Amino acid sequence: FKELVSELSPDVFKRPENREIFVKCMSSDGPDQLMTILPEPFLDQMEILASRDLLTDSQVELEKGLTECIRRLEERRLKDLKIQEEQFLSLEAPEDEEVNAIQRSGLGVNVKLKELHNRGQGIVN
Repeated sequence: FKELVSELSPDVFKRPENREIFVKCMSSDGPDQLMTILPEPFLDQMEILASRDLLTDSQVELEKGLTECIRRLEERRLKDLKIQEEQFLSLEAPEDEEVNAIQRSGLGVNVKLKELHNRGQGIVN
């Protein structure tokens, strides 16, 4: 499943322990090695994640579920960026250059959100 998540940013994980587990997982050769390279504080969280029931043994269903999960994680990250953008613009009196940079960044986030939403709806551009 690494190829499905290879372009996923660790930033999509809100909890630092999940972010660290993801980073270590991507650099490991498998579950056995992952358990040896994970720092001690993250082992309990890894045990919790590993014990979750996946509800299916079908490779196709697992890939479909993972793809949907990745889409939701990225969508949540982008929505959080939009909230941060709104807070920044409403609380401070930024310089024109800062406003322009934020607006350009916000437009990029909007485009990505729309793409993710369309993928979730089965719409292909």
